[in-house]
Amino acid sequence: MPEMSVQVESLFRPFLDSSSRTHWLGLVIFLVIGLVWVKRQKVSLGSVWQRFVRSTSTHLDVQLLIVNRLLKGLLTGTSVFATWWFSLRCAEIFRYCFGDSGGIIIPASMVSGVALYSVVLFLVEDVTRFALHKALHQVPLLWRFHQVHHSATLLTPLTFFRVHPVESILYQLRSILSVGFVAGLMYWWAGPTVTPLEVWGVPAIGFALNTLFGNFRHSHLFIQFPRWMELWLVSPAQHQIHHSIEVQHKDRNFGTWLSIWDRCSGTLVVSTQPPAGFGLVETNHQQGVVSAITSPLWRKYDSKTV
Repeated sequence: MPEMSVQVESLFRPFLDSSSRTHWLGLVIFLVIGLVWVKRQKVSLGSVWQRFVRSTSTHLDVQLLIVNRLLKGLLTGTSVFATWWFSLRCAEIFRYCFGDSGGIIIPASMVSGVALYSVVLFLVEDVTRFALHKALHQVPLLWRFHQVHHSATLLTPLTFFRVHPVESILYQLRSILSVGFVAGLMYWWAGPTVTPLEVWGVPAIGFALNTLFGNFRHSHLFIQFPRWMELWLVSPAQHQIHHSIEVQHKDRNFGTWLSIWDRCSGTLVVSTQPPAGFGLVETNHQQGVVSAITSPLWRKYDSKTV
């Protein structure tokens, strides 16, 4: 029974964990704005609900949410330990290469330490997500697995969890390396007492962006920022363009929060028009959990796939 309760808790954690994009507070904001949008568009709320419930795309979102949560539940302890171990190794490497910092780079006051830790962690996390996301599109072997995410034809907040377990593991490894590196750097620079600014135990910058905008990225609400802001921050509209079925939008807008990485790599697209549709022209799997998990393991990359 204890094992069963742990598994059930793991399934609901995406909606209760403050580090999750689908934390309940973010979902409340999404639902309120979504209801306002439905009313202004004069769309039947019942038709929207029926489309959500009956969509095979949404069914796969839910199925993969369950699969990946069970997998993550098994690996959580290992991930925490690996991050801690890697951060200590990084601190040792910095100390070996540069000696004790003694706080001489910047006075290691509480305010400056917290601010620097928060900004560096956010930047490293964001650029590593961008790099991995771009690799998932441009490396044929990795694209096999990332197709599962892009085969969604109906975007909802649950689409965030629509990833192949192999991709989920890759992102977990990325998190271990990026968080461990920054933690090791800060441990070497200022000691173990300095931590990033947090809200409910979660880095504040990521929590704010997740809560305010995260759930709109995978939705049909085409929300844009002012033009000048779009050049710096990824709007929900930019990520919807990333999911577009249109050929001209292929391999664009890889960023998570900052659009400067896309600007630097020439992959940024800012459009004033919603995409004609979402999904892929061809996929290497069917809209079922067994096919989505197994087919990418053996089906070769298809160059025709958008």
